Amino acid sequence: MHSMKKLKIEPLKIAGLSEDVCRHIESFLEKEILSWKDTPYVPGQCIAKCGVDCVHFIAAVFDAMTNKFYQVSLLPQDASFHNKALAEASMRKFFRMYPSHVVNGDVVQPGDVIICGPVGKNGGPGHGMIVGKDSLWHVDGMCVCKAGLAVMQQGAYAFRQIRRLKDRKNVLGRKNVLGGLSLA
Repeated sequence: MHSMKKLKIEPLKIAGLSEDVCRHIESFLEKEILSWKDTPYVPGQCIAKCGVDCVHFIAAVFDAMTNKFYQVSLLPQDASFHNKALAEASMRKFFRMYPSHVVNGDVVQPGDVIICGPVGKNGGPGHGMIVGKDSLWHVDGMCVCKAGLAVMQQGAYAFRQIRRLKDRKNVLGRKNVLGGLSLA
């Protein structure tokens, strides 16, 4: 029997921002995620409706949210199985570009990232999913699609951690997301 980590999504809450602003940010995030829906899985690519992998998908959504654009390095698709050090270094580099912290527990908010990877001493981070308004989104073997809220605790893509952008008020509260809304 497989063990599962069951996640719960709560509405976006950012200290110092009104509920209306948080709902607006959620809507912007969901619109960006949906713009990638059904984009085929193509390793190393990042073009909506043409091809993307999980890392580039998350980076593209974060780029839209932050109005910053980073070049994400391409790793061998099996690095998480055979090169734990490389996979972990790559994840650290990714989260230096998009500063975040680990979230404990099972409650996530839109924009959080779920990191998965093979279990065992040799396994490193190997798959990422982003939290939308009401579901997880990821790139499976076919395309960008919704995923359930239960993540395996064992196997090739077991739950590893939840990451949340650090300065969400200033990162997600940018003009490109808010338009004319007041931050308060």
